[in-house]
Amino acid sequence: MKRKYCKTNKKFKVSNDVFRIHRETLKNKENPFIGKYYWYKADNYDDSLLMEYYSYKSLDQFKSLYWSTISLNTKIFILYQTAQGLKFLKDNNIAHLDLKPGNILVKF
Repeated sequence: MKRKYCKTNKKFKVSNDVFRIHRETLKNKENPFIGKYYWYKADNYDDSLLMEYYSYKSLDQFKSLYWSTISLNTKIFILYQTAQGLKFLKDNNIAHLDLKPGNILVKF
């Protein structure tokens, strides 16, 4: 598990109520395209979270190491999985607010 601090509600000025609703929605629904995590309160931060470990870290890091050597099928598979994760968020009325390759986690 990896510990990650969430400052999303401060950075984007999302109300604590919206943040709590999104957290509860994701907590109660499992999706293979969304990483597993556990929320808890920390002293110096609004929220903290423990996430499952991702061997390749982010899509940014994965691209820098393997992009020139992986097949087109693998690239399409990563794109498909990312789209499925975004569809799950959309279907549950959740906006990511900081979507970039550095925030897409990769695990094979």
